[in-house]
Amino acid sequence: MRHRFGFVCITALLTLTGCSRFAVDNSSLDYQQARALPPLQLPADQATRPFVPQYPVPELRPSTLPVPVFTNTKGNRFVMPAPAPLSADAVRASQQVDTGKPTAPTLVMDGNGYPLLRIDGNSDRIWDALGQALVASGINVTDRNLTLARVDLTVQNTPLMLRLDRNGNATRVTVQDAKDALADKTTATDLLNQIIQHWPS
Repeated sequence: MRHRFGFVCITALLTLTGCSRFAVDNSSLDYQQARALPPLQLPADQATRPFVPQYPVPELRPSTLPVPVFTNTKGNRFVMPAPAPLSADAVRASQQVDTGKPTAPTLVMDGNGYPLLRIDGNSDRIWDALGQALVASGINVTDRNLTLARVDLTVQNTPLMLRLDRNGNATRVTVQDAKDALADKTTATDLLNQIIQHWPS
């Protein structure tokens, strides 16, 4: 009974600690012994298309660079090395990068000569910056709907609408009239230029 209890305890201990602690070979380093095989040869009398390897094995050449070690201390199991810590310069650079900050709006023309604004960056931050520009320019905003990506305006007693359209990392802002058609080119250009002038830096 005592021997059986001891056997159960040892089995439980091995299960809890895992075999990796005892460095049992699990064939995880067999890839190092892989060798390229010659291409398959068919009899000459059998017509076939030429073989083109889809995943050719690169030829390894001697290098003066140190060979990375992907094994445990006993050298019989594969172990993924921990990533190298970032240098202080890399950490500072990553903290200074702000990929979501909107760019300054650029006035461009579509294929029919209608003006629109192009802005790159985070869409939520573009929405906020557009609101700030409208307030700073004194334009009368009657409604803002983030779900529909539109801002309703009144300019010289004329109802207009800004429509935001997202394409990749870019947002396009167009000016539309009450009939949901593109607004007059001159009116749209004047409005979009006011937004550019009051865009927050």
